Amino acid sequence: MSDLETKAVDILDKLDALTTQYAPDVVDKTIQAVVITGISNLVYALVGFLAMYGSWYATKKMTAFCIKQKEKNGYMSDWETCCILANVIGGSVCFAFAMVSIRMLFDVWNWIAIFNPELALAHRVLGL
Repeated sequence: MSDLETKAVDILDKLDALTTQYAPDVVDKTIQAVVITGISNLVYALVGFLAMYGSWYATKKMTAFCIKQKEKNGYMSDWETCCILANVIGGSVCFAFAMVSIRMLFDVWNWIAIFNPELALAHRVLGL
């Protein structure tokens, strides 16, 4: 064997020793990371639902305010436009938060990551 082949075999032996020594810890930490990612996605979904509720509540309050002002100032005042804009913008924001939150909450892989992290890890490694 040449000197280069000897060094290559030496490096591969050291790499094999390191792999057998640290592989269980790496797998355990990777599984923990998968579980944490699944939990964080579900927390994001819950925060999204809270933001959706907040935007719905603000839209409701703004619409009530605009209706009161419209009644004071008469039909086809600027408050009519304000009421329409409040509902369109608030409804759009509420809808966006709802769609993102529902998608994250009902994503099967987030729940699998919590209850069966090995399967979720295999899913991520295989890129399915």
